[in-house]
Amino acid sequence: MAAYFSQLFNLMVEVMLPLGLLVAIGGLWPRFFPDTPVDGARTLLNRMVMYLFLPSILFSVASSTPVSADLLSVPLLVGIGSLVSGLILYVVMYRTPVGRGLADSTRAILVVGGMFGNTFNIGVPVLIFFFGRDATRYAVFNDMLMTMPLVWSIGVLICTRLGAHDDAGRSSVWRIMLSMPPIWAFILGITSQQLGLTYAPLVKATWFIGQATIPVTLFVLGMTIPWRNLTPRPEILSAALVKLIATPVI
Repeated sequence: MAAYFSQLFNLMVEVMLPLGLLVAIGGLWPRFFPDTPVDGARTLLNRMVMYLFLPSILFSVASSTPVSADLLSVPLLVGIGSLVSGLILYVVMYRTPVGRGLADSTRAILVVGGMFGNTFNIGVPVLIFFFGRDATRYAVFNDMLMTMPLVWSIGVLICTRLGAHDDAGRSSVWRIMLSMPPIWAFILGITSQQLGLTYAPLVKATWFIGQATIPVTLFVLGMTIPWRNLTPRPEILSAALVKLIATPVI
C-alpha cells in the first residue's frame, strides 16, 4: 500500500504538476505581460505545433515502431469505447432533462467533447511515467488511427446534423484532414519503417524537435481557457462523468 501511494505521489509531481503549471502559466501570462498580443501568440504557437512540432514527433514514433496486432488493438478498443460513450452522451443531452433548454450547438459540442479523450497531450506523459518512452507509440497510433478519423467523420457529422442542422462543408472535410502535415508525417513514418528505411539519427532529431509539442499545446490551452467564465454546470459535469468514469469502464 505504501508503494502504491508513493508511486501516486511521484506521478503527481513528475507528470501532473508540470502539466498543470504549463496550463496555469498560459492562463496567467496575459495578466503579467499585458502587452502580449494574445490572439497573435496563440495563432503563432498553434501553427508551430501543427506544422513543426507535432509532425516531428509523429514521424519519429511511426518510423521507429513496428506495426503489430497488439498495437492496432489499442485504437480499435478505444474507438469502440468512444462510440459507446457518444451514444450515452447523446441520450443524456438529447433525451433527458440534463440537456433540456440548451442550444443544439452546445449539446453537440458536449457530446463530441465527452466522446474523445486527450490521449496525446495528457496520455503521453502518463504512459512514459509508467511504461517508459516506448509507450508513446500507443498514444500516437490511437490518435492517428482512431481519434483523428472519428473526430473528422462522426464528430463532424454530430456537429453538422445535431448541432447546426447544416450539411454545408461536409464534402471538404476529408480534403481538409488530408492537408494536415501531421497526417503525412505519420504516413511517411510508417512507410519508412515498413520499407526498412528507418534512419536512427533522423528519428532522434525529429524526436528532439517534437518534444516541444505537449508543453506548447498546454501553454496555449491555458491562454485560451476563459477562466473568469468557468462555472460548474450540470451538463458539463455529466459529460465529464461519462468521460472520466463510463469510458474507462467500457
